[in-house]
Amino acid sequence: MALLLSVLGLTLFRYFGVSRWSIFDGVLVLVSLIFVVWGGKGYRRAHLNDRRLGEILAADPGLSNVI
Repeated sequence: MALLLSVLGLTLFRYFGVSRWSIFDGVLVLVSLIFVVWGGKGYRRAHLNDRRLGEILAADPGLSNVI
């Protein structure tokens, strides 16, 4: 979604140039950057939680006989 908004904003700005719609194009690009940062933080948090859970499961001696 964020990539879509970024490409849309940049395409509109490039196609129409500087006009009264340039503020709208800029807002699209800024909102997309906010979404990218927000999504990156969520991905990093989920990745670290998954890694931590994997380490806990690997260290559990009761699961070593299952595999």
